[in-house]
Amino acid sequence: MISSPEAQQFRAEVLAAQKDLQTNATVRKHSPISQQIEQSIYQLEDSLINHVQSNSNDPRTFLLEIYANQNSPLTEAVQRLGYKAVRFTKEDGDLATFSGRQKLWGLIEKLQPEHI
Repeated sequence: MISSPEAQQFRAEVLAAQKDLQTNATVRKHSPISQQIEQSIYQLEDSLINHVQSNSNDPRTFLLEIYANQNSPLTEAVQRLGYKAVRFTKEDGDLATFSGRQKLWGLIEKLQPEHI
C-alpha cells in the first residue's frame, strides 16, 4: 500500500483530479485532451503504486549503529523487534582515516537508515 506522505499526497491529488474530470463528464465526452489527461493520470497512478510496492520488498534500514563494539546489544535488540539494523565497528573502518570515513558515508548513502 502507499505509505509515504509524498505518495499519500500524490494519491489525494490524483483522486481530486479524477473527481473533477468525472463532474465535467459532458466536457470529457467531447474533449480529446480531457481523455488524454485522464489516461495519463491512471498511468501515473499505476506507476507510483508499482514503484512503492517494488521498494517495499527491501525494507529500509531502521538503525545503523556506528562505532559500537562487536558485543553491543543495541543492534541485536532492534533486530529481535523485527527491524533491519546494521552495525559499523572500528574493524569495518577506522573513522580517523579518510578511507574509513569514506566507507561509512558510502554505507549511509546505500542504506539510508532511519536512525544513526
